Amino acid sequence: MERNIVEWVDANSATFINLSREIHAHPELSGEEHRAAALHVRLLREMGFLVEQPFLDLDTAFRAVYDSGRPGPCVAYLAEYDALPEIGHGCGHNLLGAVSTFAGLALSRAVSQTGGRVIVLGCPAEETAGAKVQMAEQGVFDRVDVAMLAHPYHRFQESGSSTALQALRFAFFGKEAHAADVLNAGINALDGVLALFRYVDKIKENKSNHITINGVIPHGGTVANVIPGYAAAEFHLRGHSGIALDEVAKNMENEAERIAAKIGAKVNISHYEPTYENMVTNKMLSKVFNVCLRQAGQEEIAPAENSPFSLDMGNVSQVCPSIHPYFGICKGEKVDLHTEKFCSCADQEYAHQQGLITAKALALTGLRVMQDKELLVEIKKEFQSMKQCNA
Repeated sequence: MERNIVEWVDANSATFINLSREIHAHPELSGEEHRAAALHVRLLREMGFLVEQPFLDLDTAFRAVYDSGRPGPCVAYLAEYDALPEIGHGCGHNLLGAVSTFAGLALSRAVSQTGGRVIVLGCPAEETAGAKVQMAEQGVFDRVDVAMLAHPYHRFQESGSSTALQALRFAFFGKEAHAADVLNAGINALDGVLALFRYVDKIKENKSNHITINGVIPHGGTVANVIPGYAAAEFHLRGHSGIALDEVAKNMENEAERIAAKIGAKVNISHYEPTYENMVTNKMLSKVFNVCLRQAGQEEIAPAENSPFSLDMGNVSQVCPSIHPYFGICKGEKVDLHTEKFCSCADQEYAHQQGLITAKALALTGLRVMQDKELLVEIKKEFQSMKQCNA
């Protein structure tokens, strides 16, 4: 079956390249990926997948399922296909999506013998709203045994960790008044915002909590001779774990309430962007993928890193065993993501060949999960241990 998977990917390499290049040539922003999603869906339907689109009320999301009709594990591959403003596919999602879809297609050729199900999930808006967050919250991964994707990068690298992220908005409501009208004194909402920033400075002094906070004031008043009755601050909190962030966020919320009461204002606290959990790589699954990657022809794999960036794949990793490795598309040159140069790399023949190797490795990893019951037990045991540690 391994040989059949490899041969199927090779035989259909032209279709893979066409899918990637079509999406690269027509970049679509987050939530607007109608053409890209349609290309994936059409191919999956042609290969016998049952496709639901739109999915979870997301127009450009989809869920494609190939069910063997026999009991067995459920393996999910996650496809992304959104682009960046002005730059286009400077994150290489044209390749990422093609790799995931082809891994799912290749594995589906074997499940009639292994049993089980293959799922390909179209996950829009990775660059903004993070559709995987909503999918994880709504139970999409509750019956998935393993979830995988591989991201284009300047080198092949093991799946590692990512940073948890919370986006908090503090809106203070005071009383607007003319600055010279002492008889009708206002309540300065901006004072509340500035006091909160002073509190945040104290948090930053505590280096031991490994939390980074960056904030802006999108609303602070209009003119200097009017006391602002409304002001708002927005913060990004990042840390190694969601649990650590929860504690700091709660402290900030309590302080904002205290400040508002002190100045006679009210404060409304909200999350203005999705909360991203930290990525927890399933090490057993990652080891299997590395073996399969070498089997597919890629010997050199850099060790995992603790990424300072945030991924919506982190939310998936909290609810089912997951990996998020990287594959090199830049011929050994270190090229930064989200640049025009990386966008150019993502459409080169070299990148497509590396993508085909990665699709084979992901499909072979899924096959091993399908075939080896003891392996899946170990993968799930590690996952449950992680959950207990975070409980």
